[in-house]
Amino acid sequence: PVRSESGNQEMPALCRTTAVWQDDSRIDRDIWGSDIWLRNRPDSRTVSASTFDQQQPKIYKNTVVWDRDFGGGNWDIYAADIADPQNPQEFALTTDLSAQINPDIYKHLVVWQDYRHGHWDIYGYNLITRVEFRITDNPAHQVNPAVWENLVVWEDDRGTVTNIYFAWLDGPQIASCSGPLAGDADGNAIRSTGWT
Repeated sequence: PVRSESGNQEMPALCRTTAVWQDDSRIDRDIWGSDIWLRNRPDSRTVSASTFDQQQPKIYKNTVVWDRDFGGGNWDIYAADIADPQNPQEFALTTDLSAQINPDIYKHLVVWQDYRHGHWDIYGYNLITRVEFRITDNPAHQVNPAVWENLVVWEDDRGTVTNIYFAWLDGPQIASCSGPLAGDADGNAIRSTGWT
């Protein structure tokens, strides 16, 4: 086992040889991680041990995202840079008073479902520019998002049955640099090239 304690270890996610999961072996659910390459001696460490429940972790390289419960339906999305496993650097991605849950991450893009408008929408966050953005705004519920490259998919109940929808993100919200590049005419962090 990667970790064997008296409580439950659930909801694992994996990137390369780093596994993360939610762990309730202490007072509440915390986020833990381990380099499972160390097969016979995995080195399990706490990613986040807040006094609130934390669950549904996802990982991409050195960034872990999860949702944290502040009580009364106020779930927020948090992240941690685990490049130094001894000292994870934790930060909030969203702190709206309504619920934000079910995060997913790929490269510098994080997505989740968000209830701030009285129904579930899909929101995103750019870890480079530190900008949050709304992906869906239909009054039906959009839930359980997943992201890969610039594609986001989710469950959508705007019809008579639940369908899978997708969006291709191609605007400045997905920029892969923190500011405009020289020659970047449209602000999308892609340098325009051409003959002069």
